[in-house]
Amino acid sequence: MNLVALTGRLTRHPEIKQFTKGEETMFVVNTTLAIPGRRSDEGGYVRITAYQELAMRLHRYCKQGYLISIHGFLRQRKYNNNGHWGSVTEVVVQDLTFLSKPLRKGQSIDEDVESAYPAEEENELDRALSGAEEDTSEHPFCKSGGDHGSKS
Repeated sequence: MNLVALTGRLTRHPEIKQFTKGEETMFVVNTTLAIPGRRSDEGGYVRITAYQELAMRLHRYCKQGYLISIHGFLRQRKYNNNGHWGSVTEVVVQDLTFLSKPLRKGQSIDEDVESAYPAEEENELDRALSGAEEDTSEHPFCKSGGDHGSKS
């Protein structure tokens, strides 16, 4: 199975390239994601490639320093540059989630996460933990008037 899930910050602005393959117009973005590690010596940089709509979204909405999460697959491809063969290993993006903008000078990662996910007054988990019963009359699996699998 070839599945990759990564979260990291873009190391540069994603530049889009456009080319024609037959009659179809193709869009591609190649950029690098900085991946943090558990320790300072464990992080690294991963080349990512996105095509078509995902390439356009990356180019349009992201800049250097943006925190994103991607899912995709690992690919190794070969290329020829003026008679010199080389290869590159990259993650081909199949799903993309924007997590936050770049950190401001002096801003910590904790402050960044808090601003990306503001605390709500009360959420479903809080209600469940406090013992309050949830109104299920509008829930599609809890319609009133049915048997709901109970034995009479």
